Amino acid sequence: LRKDSVSLERGGGGSGSSALGGPSADAASYRVLAFEDSYNIRAMLEDGGVTFGSFHQRWDSRSPVEALEEFGAEFGAVDVLLLDYYLPPITGFKVLQQVNEAVRAGRVQRPRHIIGMSSVNACNVELLTEGADTAFVKWDVIMWEGWARTQGSGSGNKEQYLDTACCCRCCCGG
Repeated sequence: LRKDSVSLERGGGGSGSSALGGPSADAASYRVLAFEDSYNIRAMLEDGGVTFGSFHQRWDSRSPVEALEEFGAEFGAVDVLLLDYYLPPITGFKVLQQVNEAVRAGRVQRPRHIIGMSSVNACNVELLTEGADTAFVKWDVIMWEGWARTQGSGSGNKEQYLDTACCCRCCCGG
């Protein structure tokens, strides 16, 4: 890992495997839903050689539970939920709280893997305390051992994934 990269794991684990032993047999067909407002996560994952079955990125955090429901109706239950911390209009922490409430109420199925991916490690720690299974500094999320992989170039240049249409630049340094 790079000096500025930290991977964090939550003790006790959530539902599903922790992926510490590598990807599960169905990892290449994972259904991935990402909440991220500044970086193109799909491009980042593909450049890193990560394979998945379906992918959708929400560029804001409006109606997160409805987003899980809509994704589930189209593709099936979310396998991997990727959460940035700073995104409008509510934080990834609040998104995770709403998802957890919806799971407890039986409204949605808990994603098999919930991964925090803030560029601020203290925020990743908060996501872990609310129930994320693991967390990475954002541009290192491709390092999660649970991904299925092909050979990717993985240049590690985070700026190449920056969405130039970001509305605020307050959270992404743009």
